[in-house]
Amino acid sequence: MIFPSDKTIIIGHRGCRGLIPENTIEGFLKAVDVGVDALELDVVITGDQKVLISHEPWLNNEICLDANGNEMSTAQATGINLFQLSYEQIKKFDCGLRVNPEFPEQKKMKATKPLLEDMLIQLKEYCRQKNIPLPVICIEIKSDEKLYGKFQPQPDKFVSLVMETVSKQLTSSQYLIQSFDLNILKILHEKYPEAKLSALNETVENTEMFFDKLGFITLYYSPYYIFIDESAIEFCSRHGIKILAWTVNNETDAALLKSKGVRGIITDYPDRIKSLF
Repeated sequence: MIFPSDKTIIIGHRGCRGLIPENTIEGFLKAVDVGVDALELDVVITGDQKVLISHEPWLNNEICLDANGNEMSTAQATGINLFQLSYEQIKKFDCGLRVNPEFPEQKKMKATKPLLEDMLIQLKEYCRQKNIPLPVICIEIKSDEKLYGKFQPQPDKFVSLVMETVSKQLTSSQYLIQSFDLNILKILHEKYPEAKLSALNETVENTEMFFDKLGFITLYYSPYYIFIDESAIEFCSRHGIKILAWTVNNETDAALLKSKGVRGIITDYPDRIKSLF
């Protein structure tokens, strides 16, 4: 067990996306200042085989500018395949200055997509200087079967690259690995039994059927919060699975989930949710 059993865990989604540009080192440090219990982030692989923090294996034109600082169309941005670029090339794209109307409170700042290892080194030093515990790192491996070999490595290689980086920087009690890709979870379960896993689910699929398809029980289950019903809660309770709900930005929703026994709240606004609890 990573998280304590006597409290609701606040998990900063992509750092604290409501306040600071997503998946940036600045955002993760801000989430630490807010007082999160855990940080959620996404990883992809660069063309030179580095583990990069990014929600997509391409550029998102809603948050990123091109190498010359200009806005891009969706087609232009999605045509920039991060799996075909070196990290030095990726660093030329700014993903912090673009105004995101979905998050009006978000501070604009120059920011590039960081490497996972660089972020962990800076985060550990930041927590050491402040004399506070390191939050649990919830790492989502962004993998899709349709993208194998095109926008990402094959699953075995993807997992090995991530775990090589993670094992250098964190102990098994300091991180959680999650994914929507059942193939990724199966590889982790078989080859890295020390890793704590969370199965991500974005559908209304029956929870028992979902885990039957996976073939084993994970320590954590992370569904889209609107799909958490009584049957999901009952199944997870019966099997000792702790629910981490995403992405919850409304205080009323968070309070209701907490009353139902949901263990963790993944949120873009950890400051709001933390003050609620």
